[in-house]
Amino acid sequence: MDEMALIPTAGKSPISKLTSFVLGAEALSEAFRGIPQYDLFLLEFHSAQPPHVNSPGKRLVLRVDYSPRSPSIASQRGFPGDWYLRVYAVPRNLKAQIKKALLEDVLPSQMLPWLRDSGGLDGRAGSLMTDVFFDPGTQECYVQHYHGGLQPQRVP
Repeated sequence: MDEMALIPTAGKSPISKLTSFVLGAEALSEAFRGIPQYDLFLLEFHSAQPPHVNSPGKRLVLRVDYSPRSPSIASQRGFPGDWYLRVYAVPRNLKAQIKKALLEDVLPSQMLPWLRDSGGLDGRAGSLMTDVFFDPGTQECYVQHYHGGLQPQRVP
């Protein structure tokens, strides 16, 4: 099998024994292999949910977003590109169920096609983001897309 570098990890927050990260760097690298953005991804693991998505009706599991930075800042910090994969800790007792939904359904049928369609965005200002949530009521994962007004970046 062809060995590819893993998606670089920028950080991993400590988590409690009651929570777990659904997918690690190896599984995510394998799942996203072949996507146009692969070499531009930076992976982050977060213990806490962002405040604006904190709700008993949903739990953020995974976020993929395109957020262009200043090229000088990106290169100084060694960032590979403008694409982020953010993994959020989930209750340990739900890990297997969420992982199965991600690997068997959400990633191949929803996330990967979205990424392929969004593959030529480098060099544009604005943002693009997709969140994967787990709904405790239905016990299922679902995807929500956001569009932040992408436009060509101005060259100074």
